Amino acid sequence: MSDPNSLENSPEDKELAELFRAMSKNPKTRRTLLATVKAHAPETPIPEIDMENRVLQMAKPLVDQVEKIQQDRLKEQVEARIEKARAKLSGQGYTETDIAAIEKLMTEKQIPSHDTAAEHYAMSKKLAAPAPSTLRSMTNTLPIDKKSVKEAGGIKAWARNEAVKAADEIKRGQVKLH
Repeated sequence: MSDPNSLENSPEDKELAELFRAMSKNPKTRRTLLATVKAHAPETPIPEIDMENRVLQMAKPLVDQVEKIQQDRLKEQVEARIEKARAKLSGQGYTETDIAAIEKLMTEKQIPSHDTAAEHYAMSKKLAAPAPSTLRSMTNTLPIDKKSVKEAGGIKAWARNEAVKAADEIKRGQVKLH
């Protein structure tokens, strides 16, 4: 009498057993197959998977420690770069308040460079040179002395006399208009 749990009961069972055997011998599929068996039946001893899991378990604290050291090192490098950039800005005459404003600008405007942000900050603080008004520049450049104004009878009378003189010069052709 045949065993009902045997894999050799039917042709399909034989094919399945052959497929399992082929997959267990193929280097590309063996690890996945063994991991699947271990996941299905964790108590099944599979030395390849068990050894790998033990090694990974033993190495995990070391791997975590190396990652922490790398993160700490990266953090130190970033902080050193920031301090160097701050020192450079300080050397250029920026105050602590200015540097804080520059770094705030870097965050708000997503500017990665302290130098670029400092240029932007300096430009925003610079006032435009006032344009002189034409009236002010004319009055400042005319040769007026107090005696002439007094003799003419005041500033308005003097200005009227100067305007009449200028018109006469234009009429006589002494002044060329462009």
